[in-house]
Amino acid sequence: MTLALLRRTIVVALFAIFVARVAATYRVFNDTRDESTHLAAGLELLERGRYTVDRSHPPLARLVLTLPPYLAGLRLQGRDDLWHGGTWDQGSPEFFWRTLGLARAGNLLFAAILVWVAYRWAVALYGEWAGLAAVALATFCPNLMGHGSLATLDLAAAATIPLACYCLWRWTAERSWKRCLCAGLTCGVAFVCKFAAVFYLPPIAAGYFLVARSSRAPSRFRQAAQGAAFVLVLAAVIGGTYNFGGPPLTRSRGGLLSQVRSQILRPPTRFARGLQEVWKVVREPETEHVSYLLGRFSRFGWWYYFLVAVAVKSTLPLLLLGALGAGLYCARRLTGPAADSLYLLLPVAVIFAVSAFSNYDVGMRYVLPAFPFFAILGAAVFAGEDRLRLEPRRTWVALGLLLTAWHAAESMAAHPDYLAYFNEIARGREERFLVDSNLDWGQDLARLGIFLRDQHIPTVRLLYIGDTNPEKMGVAFTLLESCDPHQDGWVAASITHLMTFSLHQPACAQLLQRPPDARVGKSIWMYHFPPATTSLGAERATP
Repeated sequence: MTLALLRRTIVVALFAIFVARVAATYRVFNDTRDESTHLAAGLELLERGRYTVDRSHPPLARLVLTLPPYLAGLRLQGRDDLWHGGTWDQGSPEFFWRTLGLARAGNLLFAAILVWVAYRWAVALYGEWAGLAAVALATFCPNLMGHGSLATLDLAAAATIPLACYCLWRWTAERSWKRCLCAGLTCGVAFVCKFAAVFYLPPIAAGYFLVARSSRAPSRFRQAAQGAAFVLVLAAVIGGTYNFGGPPLTRSRGGLLSQVRSQILRPPTRFARGLQEVWKVVREPETEHVSYLLGRFSRFGWWYYFLVAVAVKSTLPLLLLGALGAGLYCARRLTGPAADSLYLLLPVAVIFAVSAFSNYDVGMRYVLPAFPFFAILGAAVFAGEDRLRLEPRRTWVALGLLLTAWHAAESMAAHPDYLAYFNEIARGREERFLVDSNLDWGQDLARLGIFLRDQHIPTVRLLYIGDTNPEKMGVAFTLLESCDPHQDGWVAASITHLMTFSLHQPACAQLLQRPPDARVGKSIWMYHFPPATTSLGAERATP
């Protein structure tokens, strides 16, 4: 076996391990808070040719996620929700789990794109062995695995934004028509997967061309022509996506010219409305919305929220390797193609700078597109001798291998709770640092049903963050309206809601000072009133 074939085999094996580990979580966690909305919006477009259920996200990634369960028979059946009397409410638990698993499997397409980008970009900058290291760092990253195991749009953004950046980088290096069209296509795909790309990619592209302006460039006429072609391809991708499922052109419906005008104007109108909704949420959160960080609540968040979130939710070896790669560039130890590492640092800087202006701080997932860049930067220590001036080389490579092994071990130990992963800084006291989708996205309701069955608990007072029907998950419940300790029985509370309740109910604040009698998964805390004489151990509490 040649070295080239061996390296490709290892890449495929690493991706296969990623797929197997992600798929093993599909039936552990019920749908999180946003999954049913994403699927309902995609189903509406597939079934009705409309896009009104939720316009705060573009449709392409939703269509990718929705198509597998749609082919398996999932329908809205005249409603706009899969729960609250919808298809999942009326169907069997097996139908729910099967269609949810198929939707989550749709994200494997974006996972494959992410792995390809990490490998190709690392190989181009640092060499073949660095490409393997980048793939290993990406496929064992708990954050990428956690969001890759859900039917949400965050992994789509984490794949398509780096893909667009990679194509923009290639275009700045080679001002050919092929590179121009690839950049327009991939930027358009990123735009219609998640609106975050609209805020991230323009400043990244501007930075790329400013950095590359001293290189040999085509004539001004060719630059203008390529710029126009880029915009046209970008607009065509947006238009084609937003026109998907619309009414066909006919001669009998208001005239052909009128219909053509409608087909042209509808996509930018829908796209602009979606952006407007996102901007309103980001800059002017709803009155009842509060963000949480380090024991404090705020309606408008903190500029350093995502810095703290990444610091406690990334594996420490990934942060160290990423910092080492950035340090090697700043110290001018990277030469030849590796000197283009600046094109990795620019997107990271832009992602965190733009995110600092957000007032909607509810999850590290909004900066998830930075993690592929961390993985590629972390591979710099494995660069070839012609690209890295660092002695003694074997010592640094050994350090890189040790950190990569630590990273993989952290990931394996986190199974299956990749979504709620926290590193050694916050582990065991995660709720003191972050809640929301960082820890509690409503994912543990099915585990609660197993716990209640195993512990022979007939009913609980429930405080739950998601839309899932608890009875479908085997949870007999009444809604928790207060944390009154004089009411006997068990309380099961999502930690995010419990902490929010503590703002208004002193009894809930006092309850948080007491260790729970049991924990279900990472996000649901169990209390017994009056206090149980013996508490259930954490190992028994996590089915």
